Parts: sequence; structure tokens; C-alpha cells
Amino acid sequence: MLAELVLPHTLPLLDAGIELHCQIGLPGEVLTKLLSDQLDIAVLTKVEGAPIKQLYLLPWQNEEFVLVGPAGCAPYDPAGEKQRFIGYAESMPMARRYFRACWGDSPPSPTLTVPDMRAVVRAVQAGTGYAVVPMYLAASGLAQGTLDVAHTAESPVVNPLYLAMRRGREHLPRVRAVFTHLTSSPL
Repeated sequence: MLAELVLPHTLPLLDAGIELHCQIGLPGEVLTKLLSDQLDIAVLTKVEGAPIKQLYLLPWQNEEFVLVGPAGCAPYDPAGEKQRFIGYAESMPMARRYFRACWGDSPPSPTLTVPDMRAVVRAVQAGTGYAVVPMYLAASGLAQGTLDVAHTAESPVVNPLYLAMRRGREHLPRVRAVFTHLTSSPL
């Protein structure tokens, strides 16, 4: 997400003299760092259970999930032959959301976990199995023919993304500049 949705839009901020120090992590880790002032701004994929009163949150955009397989793969059928799945975590949160939305069931356990979604996409392109990934990470492989959509959901399966900062920091000039720029940049 950082490489695809945030970093391409940072040049004007850097040109304005704002220093940016980026980190990645799972939602709980990022939230902890945000609340302890180790981060000024975070992109959160999960706000359920977060201390909302301590946060300044803005719905930013929705990431759409897609179930992909290697080029030429058979369409995925949960009742069909067992397929290998790749995820960035054993809990496979993206696949879990997709499978619940599409089939009311849990996804298969991953046979390969890689803590980088770009690496998950590369593994699928190499033929190691299927994965549920954000569309923005699959788009290039789909366009180049190295990935195929293995299933099309009846309704898009989306995950809302939020820009967040600890309440009270939203008026700091550097924080406000980054927040304003990200919310006004076409993505």
C-alpha cells in the first residue's frame, strides 16, 4: 500500500521541505506507534476496536480485493479441487474477508506466507498458487497477462482505508500538510 498509494504522491511534500519517514506494519502495530507519537500519520486498514476518541480519522479510499491465480489458471471453485493459497499472514485477513463475502466461509490455510503483498503477487505469477490481493497490486500483472482473475465477486469486496493521526496533532503544520496533500491528491 505504501509503495503504490502513498509514495508516488510525496514529491510535492519533499519539495516543500517536509521530511517523511515511513514505516510499514500490521494494523495493531501501526496503531500502537501512532498513539505513542512514534508516527504522525498512519494509513489504517482496520479501525474496529481502535480507541476512536483518541484518533482523528478520515475515510480515505476503498481498496478492492481480487482473487488471482497465475496466467492460464482455472477459475477458482471452493467446492472443486483443493488449490494452494499464498498470503502475507497465516490468518489471511484479505482472503478471509473475500471468502466470507463470496461464499460465507473461511479460506483454505495458506501453503506459503510472505510478509510482503508484492512478493505474494510475484509468487502467484510464478505459479505457486492463488491469492486474494488488492486490485492495485494485481492490475499490472493482469494487464501484462502474468495473472488471471480466478473469481469475480458478485459485488466488489472492499476494505476501507483511513488516514489517521492522534487527536490533537491534526493542527501541527507538517502533519496538516501531509494529511491535506494525501486527501487532495488523485490516487
